[in-house]
Amino acid sequence: DREAIVNIVWKRISEKCIVVAYHPLTSHPKVENKEGDAVIRGSFHSFYKVTQLDNGLTDVELGLHINFGGKLPKVVVNGFLIPNANRAVSHQQCYFMNSIHLEDLMKEDGKLLGEIIVNQIKTARKKGGWKKRAELGKIGVDEFLYISVAMREILSRHPWIRAMLHEISLNQIKVAGTVHTALSDMNDHDAINLAKGLSTIILSNTEAPAAVDHWIAQNAALE
Repeated sequence: DREAIVNIVWKRISEKCIVVAYHPLTSHPKVENKEGDAVIRGSFHSFYKVTQLDNGLTDVELGLHINFGGKLPKVVVNGFLIPNANRAVSHQQCYFMNSIHLEDLMKEDGKLLGEIIVNQIKTARKKGGWKKRAELGKIGVDEFLYISVAMREILSRHPWIRAMLHEISLNQIKVAGTVHTALSDMNDHDAINLAKGLSTIILSNTEAPAAVDHWIAQNAALE
């Protein structure tokens, strides 16, 4: 068995920069004294440096060093530790992304939001067989709309967004139509018709960004 004791400290480096550090401790009164037992004391060094940039973005740097108090088999390092460390970083990125308000979203955030909803759909579909694939995908969409602050704000203004994303999550090839309804008059029926043609448009274009631009251009509510 291995254990580690850490102390969390933070310091404001400047008006726009904060550093949070995890510093290892050799002992702590709240931790049971296990001397003599088969326990190896490891150490965990990490830090977060959060800096507000002039262009409105926030730069987050992460440094991590773990000492397990001895050698570990490569199969453990490569098969468990590294994937889980990468997963932890990904979860932290998602946490920050989901916490952003609609008014603070930037164009660059769209890609990460797209990755988050795709992962939510994939995770939801793993909970059942292929017969439940469609319904579980919709549950993944609903989870995404709930965990993202910005998406909750969008949904309160445009409830039809849920129906559109539900239809897109089916990923079915259907006839691409055009919806001329204005944004203020959109309803679930219009949203479903709007979403039906996205897969077809993507297949008919050589690049996904061009396909999305085409899709937006031919539907008034998206412009």
